Amino acid sequence: MVEVPAGSFLMGSDLAPDEKPRHEVTLAAFAIDRFEVTVADYRACVQAGRCGPPGADAGCNWPQSARSDHPINCVTWQDASSYCEAVGKRLPSEAEWE
Repeated sequence: MVEVPAGSFLMGSDLAPDEKPRHEVTLAAFAIDRFEVTVADYRACVQAGRCGPPGADAGCNWPQSARSDHPINCVTWQDASSYCEAVGKRLPSEAEWE
């Protein structure tokens, strides 16, 4: 994981209607994973019964046997949250992600 120091930044945009108003946000320090969760990581969680299977539509990495080291995709917010809980972590807040 990577430590992100505490600090302030301008969040949002005055140009995009759904991001108004631009405003200052101050965050406490937090840690975030350096790399995405892989298909193999997520598969272990599914096999342990702690996560539900993700989507398997075209473009999803889950059903592709050669993509075990690719990032998991086609998961819902709830799937991602369940994975984080299973490994003792949490999803970042919207402000932390931005």
